[in-house]
Amino acid sequence: MMFRLQKQHKAISHHNGNKGSRYQQQHQQTPHRTPPHRCKCDHPIELLDYDYEDVAAATTATTNTVSALHTHRQQQQQQQQHPHQHPPYYYKPSSNPAGSYQLRRHSAKLHESMLGAGSSLDDDDLHSAGSFGGNMTRFKNLMYSKEKRRRVRIILCIVAAIVAVALIATMIVFIVGADHGNSANDDNMPDKGINLEDVLSGQLYAKRFNGSWSNGHSVIFKQHANILELDTRTGAVTTLLENAAHYVLYEKSADGQYLLLAKNYKKNFRYSFLAQYDIYNLSSKDMNPLKITDEHNDLSMVQWSPVGNALVINFERHLYYKKSVTDTAIQLTNDENGKFLNGIPDWVYEEEVFSSNVATWFNPSGTQLAFIQFDDSPTHTIKFAYYGEAGDVRFQYPLHQDIAYPKAGSPNPRVELILLNLTRALAGSEFTTRMPVPSALNTEADYIVTAVSWLDDANVLSIWMNREQNEAYVVSFNDLGRKVLYGTESKTGWVDLYTAPFKNRNGSLLAFVLPHENYKHLQLLSTDVIKAQLEPLTSGKYVVDSILHWDGTHDIIFYMANTEEHPEQMHLYAIRATAARKQTPTCLTCKLMNSGNVEQNYFSAIFNDNNEIVISSLGPGIPTTAIYEWKYANSKVTLNLLLNWETNESLRAKLKGVALPTHKILTVPIDGGFQAKVLLQLPPNLDTSGKTKYPMLVDVYGGPDSYSVTNKWMLDWGSYLSSNQSVIYAKIDGRGSGLRGEKLLHAIYLKLGTVEITDQISVTRKLSDMFDYIDATHIGIWGWSYGGYAAAMALANNETVFKCAASIAPVTDWTYYDSIYTERYMGLPDKNAVGYANSRLSTRAHKLRGKNYLLVHGTLDDNVHYQQSMILAKNLEREDILFKQISYADEDHGLANVRPHLYHSLDRFFGECFASSRLAKSAK
Repeated sequence: MMFRLQKQHKAISHHNGNKGSRYQQQHQQTPHRTPPHRCKCDHPIELLDYDYEDVAAATTATTNTVSALHTHRQQQQQQQQHPHQHPPYYYKPSSNPAGSYQLRRHSAKLHESMLGAGSSLDDDDLHSAGSFGGNMTRFKNLMYSKEKRRRVRIILCIVAAIVAVALIATMIVFIVGADHGNSANDDNMPDKGINLEDVLSGQLYAKRFNGSWSNGHSVIFKQHANILELDTRTGAVTTLLENAAHYVLYEKSADGQYLLLAKNYKKNFRYSFLAQYDIYNLSSKDMNPLKITDEHNDLSMVQWSPVGNALVINFERHLYYKKSVTDTAIQLTNDENGKFLNGIPDWVYEEEVFSSNVATWFNPSGTQLAFIQFDDSPTHTIKFAYYGEAGDVRFQYPLHQDIAYPKAGSPNPRVELILLNLTRALAGSEFTTRMPVPSALNTEADYIVTAVSWLDDANVLSIWMNREQNEAYVVSFNDLGRKVLYGTESKTGWVDLYTAPFKNRNGSLLAFVLPHENYKHLQLLSTDVIKAQLEPLTSGKYVVDSILHWDGTHDIIFYMANTEEHPEQMHLYAIRATAARKQTPTCLTCKLMNSGNVEQNYFSAIFNDNNEIVISSLGPGIPTTAIYEWKYANSKVTLNLLLNWETNESLRAKLKGVALPTHKILTVPIDGGFQAKVLLQLPPNLDTSGKTKYPMLVDVYGGPDSYSVTNKWMLDWGSYLSSNQSVIYAKIDGRGSGLRGEKLLHAIYLKLGTVEITDQISVTRKLSDMFDYIDATHIGIWGWSYGGYAAAMALANNETVFKCAASIAPVTDWTYYDSIYTERYMGLPDKNAVGYANSRLSTRAHKLRGKNYLLVHGTLDDNVHYQQSMILAKNLEREDILFKQISYADEDHGLANVRPHLYHSLDRFFGECFASSRLAKSAK
């Protein structure tokens, strides 16, 4: 982390502005991103550097948690200390030969392509992984031009005529020179390409904002094992705690007196974890363990109250409350049979609904607590084997774990939304109120609660959906009863209401992101009017992605959106909520930042409650982060640059002399009158004449509401292939993708595995027709998770376009995947039997005969189960269809511990596929 205080503030004038609203900003859910397949990370190169980012996001998603991240070195130490995975903590293993032996589970973050390996690999891991496969190197450095070879021949002739006696030696010199023709040390040769080992090791990782807003104008972060606090007004840095390397999370209490610290972190699922907590008194410097019993307990969740230093805690599925750090905890929930999960979600809600390990919500004054109680007793379980470590007799018999996992058409968990009056609880009075289900869903046994927040100190706000998620109801509730504020139903797809709305200062207006004239836009809803209608605040052929902040003083809403001309861009906008509805939003980041000589146009932002914003420019240039102060005067917003947090100068220096691929974004017509967006990473010094043919690899994701074509800076496996191996690396967003309207998005509804696969095939064919330099006979496709499914379907459904495909952890049958995700897009199996049958990859095994196919899966994948790949493999084997397969024992969906082996295997596979490319032949 680096930052510089700006002595002369840079002023940028814009229309409109905002003032932070602390409680609301802290209590909004993170935007829903269609789990399980959308990447929740900022950049694929960071995929092994995310464990504590995920934890931080999980604990801040719906609360005022201010947590910070482990550094790369600290994460390596954590992984070295805890090299094992473990069964989920709230499900008992069916056998345990070692008695108290406890396994540790690494994080499994899902990404549509998992392009980079991140930065937590040790040097020893890299050396032991071996070189990138031999076949791929056959077409390394193949852009040695004919002109250069001609010059070499001329020089050879001159040298032979002048110094005949030295002919043999001279020939040797030139042969060696030709073998190293792409050396960066030769001024006549192109710069060196990207090394795969630099990608895998994180050497080319772009540093991001690693802090969190804390009290007032401060940012809390960790550096050199110390927890620090930066005052953004003065630039002063205060050390809060030294020698804190073993703490993976930390946040201040609302009153600023205490620091909550988490250690001995044990990963469970994507967001959930166990940890021990300490509380540090910032005045007295005393450190005390946070306990429920006499022992230093492993806790599932701890949250500060929004006021004072009260705490809510989950221990062994139950909620506890401490009025202050020094008070004794009281138990809020009681279930002698251990049947319920209180205030922490079960697997499917954690993964598909809340994207968090937290299901509790304080009211603004901290006197009431809403939480969800989960009952998994009707839900079927999936069993996993854990094989253990070589040579360890404790694994003579594999361990097993059970996870409650509802699949499509099977029973969902039962949920109840409960309100606790904490004042009454402390007094020993009755303090529990169970909130009724909206009357429209009374006949629904498997309704879903998708979002919870507070309208004001007395009214809790919640969003409820039917099981198929095409109906939604926004409900407020208090001691006097409930009121349905808004209900909606989609006839063409699903209702996208998985994020709590933002509200104005008095709660009289709510702001949603919902469709208006085919595009998602800001829409306002009055809470004072019975059966109020949505009123659009923005309009146009662009998509509002998310709301970030609603200023209570000036009534201005800040939000992220793309543009009609460039859906691949993402900017920060502001608009008045109380002004005339027909107004033009103000773009706050347009032409705001340059990275080097590149104008940035893809941004993210984080607001505090004191008129300050962390703005990160994420592309197309190297990412940078800065902190701005904003002011509103004369109907304008003025941004003053306070400090540059990160400029990534060290990365710029590393990339000098490196031949980077160039990017081309284009549109290609597809069926239905739509346009596909395409991103091509092209090799440096591309020969566009058509004389040289380049193999192409398509990186597919293709899931509903996903998008791969953006202007975000990336330096990943695809960059390596383009830069070092002269492979064209392509990404295609067709029907079903996000950010370009509801018609394109809902074209995939009830028919996964059809139109999105057709678009990958047809666009790839059109690209090879459009560009003579693409070798149409050597095109591959690969993907992860939904992308693995799409890659195999594309290979199976076409005989000529793709020569080879690799699937990492693919879905092969949607009836085997979780209910909430699958039914959102496919409906119920008994209502859409034809759609499910048509989407099934496992029964298409015969269409892979004679094709080059690689299937990869981890045996401990709690998300897309190993069963999915085994069913496909079983059918391939029974039909005597040859294919390649890798099973990674005890690895979950992210395959975090075997990335070098995975990418060397992919290299070998695609190297063999592309080995006979005309590009390779031209170099022989």
